[in-house]
Amino acid sequence: MEQTQILPPVQTTKRGERAHVHAFSSSLTKKNESSQFSCTYVNEKTGKAYIVTFLGRTQRKKTTVEHQHAKITCVCPFAPPFDTKKHMAASGASDGSIQIWSLETGALIKRHEKVLAGPVRDVCWSFDGAKVLLAGEGREQFAKCVDAETGTAVKDLSGATKACTTVCGSRKGKPHRVITGSEDFRVRFYTGGPPFQLEQRERAKRRTHTHEKYINEVRMSRDDKYVLSAAGDGIGVWDVETLEMVGDEGRVAAKDGSTYGVAWLDDDEDEENNTIYRFVSSGADKMVKLWKVKDVVRERQVGVDVEIVEILKKTDEEGEEEDDVRLVVKPKTEQHVAKHVTLEDAYSCCGAETTVDDMQIGVCASAETVVSCGLSGKMTVLDVVEVDDKDEFGERKKKKQLRFREEILGHSRPITAMCSVDVSSGSSSSTEKKYQVWTASIRREDDPRPKILVCEYVPETKTIENVREVIKNTPLKKVTKLVNCGNDIVAAIGFDDHLRFASVKDMAFIDDDFDNSNDNNDQECHRRAVKFEQQPIDVCVVSVSVSISQDEEEEEEEEEEPLLPKTTKVTTKEVHHCELMITFANGLAKLVPIEYEKSSSSSDNNGGGGELKILFDKIQQIDVRTTIQTTTIQTTTTRRKKEVELSCGRAVQFSSGGGGEKTLFAFGCADEAAVYIFERRNEDGVVEHKQTLERSNASSSCNITCIDFAPNGKHLAVGDSNREIVLWTTTSNAEDEDEDDKDEEERKQEETKEELFFRLLKPRDRRHSKFLHSSRIEDVHWSRSSTSFLSCSLDGRAKIWRNVVRKSSSKSSAVKVVEEDVNAVRGGVRFAQLLYVNNENDENFDKENEDDLETANAHLVCVGADCAVRFFAHTPS
Repeated sequence: MEQTQILPPVQTTKRGERAHVHAFSSSLTKKNESSQFSCTYVNEKTGKAYIVTFLGRTQRKKTTVEHQHAKITCVCPFAPPFDTKKHMAASGASDGSIQIWSLETGALIKRHEKVLAGPVRDVCWSFDGAKVLLAGEGREQFAKCVDAETGTAVKDLSGATKACTTVCGSRKGKPHRVITGSEDFRVRFYTGGPPFQLEQRERAKRRTHTHEKYINEVRMSRDDKYVLSAAGDGIGVWDVETLEMVGDEGRVAAKDGSTYGVAWLDDDEDEENNTIYRFVSSGADKMVKLWKVKDVVRERQVGVDVEIVEILKKTDEEGEEEDDVRLVVKPKTEQHVAKHVTLEDAYSCCGAETTVDDMQIGVCASAETVVSCGLSGKMTVLDVVEVDDKDEFGERKKKKQLRFREEILGHSRPITAMCSVDVSSGSSSSTEKKYQVWTASIRREDDPRPKILVCEYVPETKTIENVREVIKNTPLKKVTKLVNCGNDIVAAIGFDDHLRFASVKDMAFIDDDFDNSNDNNDQECHRRAVKFEQQPIDVCVVSVSVSISQDEEEEEEEEEEPLLPKTTKVTTKEVHHCELMITFANGLAKLVPIEYEKSSSSSDNNGGGGELKILFDKIQQIDVRTTIQTTTIQTTTTRRKKEVELSCGRAVQFSSGGGGEKTLFAFGCADEAAVYIFERRNEDGVVEHKQTLERSNASSSCNITCIDFAPNGKHLAVGDSNREIVLWTTTSNAEDEDEDDKDEEERKQEETKEELFFRLLKPRDRRHSKFLHSSRIEDVHWSRSSTSFLSCSLDGRAKIWRNVVRKSSSKSSAVKVVEEDVNAVRGGVRFAQLLYVNNENDENFDKENEDDLETANAHLVCVGADCAVRFFAHTPS
């Protein structure tokens, strides 16, 4: 299988630190292709750099390129417009290393170790791509210029007294300049390099414009005339020739918060061919602002003029005459051209409710596109458009504005829960299949609230559509499990000790309007969430059913037309019944039934929906610890009575041979390799212990990590911490094994077949004597046909084991076991599910074939430690 699509992670963010986002505009594929805009960023949790490419304003994301760099902290691209062979990127890491890699493929070109003695906090290319500029922490060496080919230091950029946070260099050519910003609140200019010399202001004593807080970012203009500096006290626009800030008050940003990122837009020209400089900024005020640097003609005082206004004659006391001269002092002025920075437009990145996550901590830009990164990791894509405007005198003029295009959503932390929902279940055509994939993670280490994303995946076109974040009524703490309740409702459990429900159609959690101040017991019946006394560890669906009823109601006739026949309004109600099992670590489990009503009227063809109802009076509890402890004491005297600690739980409801339905429950033990099987009696609904599944060859350190029943209820897959998936079955030996292969223990079990419920399933294909991974098993799922299963592990691989169980008892029709190994997620696959391309009742699909073609044609979705949602499909043979 090959990867067909990816929902990449977003920038890892930390409060108070800027996000490292960079942009470049160039074509990486075809010469005649329209201009592309690419954005680079890093995710420190996955240790990867990512490149997202756009094709103009009308098209969405095109490609995503990944590059692995352990402990990565920053990245900077180098993409000359006329030489695609030199398209490279440099990335720095917290161990002081840098890597040079291809922008087109992500392949590593060079790696240089220990370039800095401490973490690299920013990287930048020289104008010719021959050298790499570094800023970070070290032993009195906070910035360096190194050769990109050899990694040797060309010259240390000395002068900083504290760690450097940012660096940039000349973009046009010689003289080569380097600018650094550091935690000592200083912006330093170096020139003449290499070797570089620290430049000093002509009037060093007259420091009228300096920053008073940390420097977050510095950026050089395309023609090397101006430098932008973003700091905690605003933005500085520096004239490279005079080394002074331009503008009336120096810093041009408002005093309503720190500025984290700045970026130049590509240069523009006015009607008189004068260069217009524009740049964008992002900051704690949750705004992306567009600024303009232009020439303004002003007057300044250059001296004074003294004029004689009048000469008067007067007589002093002695009678002598003297002249009385009256003088007027006038200031002498001259006109000069000054640089003036004005705010041209601003865009607010706040949602419906303003939160701290709306702070913008990084920005990059090209001539037509701006990408701003928020504290939540969400990246907002804006278009820079030209509109007609009027000046203060009423004359028309052109003006640039920022317009919203789209949002780039993704996880920035490892994914903790996932489930898939078939939103095209009512369609009979396999070409119209569409799935919703719900995923959850946490926002940041200092913010444990969950981030829940929903994306739609179309298997036919292999595309991701409509990525949205679930915001309404979300849980307050980390979500650990998500489960699909009949394609209409998604259930979630987590650290808040609640069972909550979300609507698939609305992509929002259902509000729990319970009033804690009201002690009335009737209020409990109106709750839409279940509060537990302890944290649940697992949740699964026991059964899903639908009951349909029709109500006829005669509509009232109008008085003006009494001769018309009476019309009958038929309302069809679909009541969806779902039963959930919630497992707790202390050996308890609860069965929670819910109902969700759907109604539709035949007169207007408009659908209506009913509320979710939790049947609190029918909640049933399963006490695993009491049953197991009692059984242990009765069966053996050597084992001590101990507390039962559970790790997972699963249930299945299927049709038994007598025509009725049977419900089985399985619970995995967290401190030993044991699985406890329970069965619910149909006549009275009592749940009783049926069997304990244990292996004699399991090590003492082995414990159960995941289990799953086959849909037909005949097979059970058990994953453990010893890297193995063990299969148990209730079928007879004749269906899966030869009589000669039985050992003495199995023959004894057959003699007591009435007492035996599940037995070990020995693989019939000797090439697969064991179902193994190279690390702990994280998740296991059976296919719809009950003949194949899917497993995933911390080794980063997902495996599809096809045809492990025969469809028929005929040995002549048996097919070989097929193992499909998918290298899915670096760092470990946490969850994996199959996405089928056909409906379960599709008549055009050959279900009589012994080969499990449903599973063979299914797509695969995997999530885990790398924060991405990855989709896989079979490659055409």
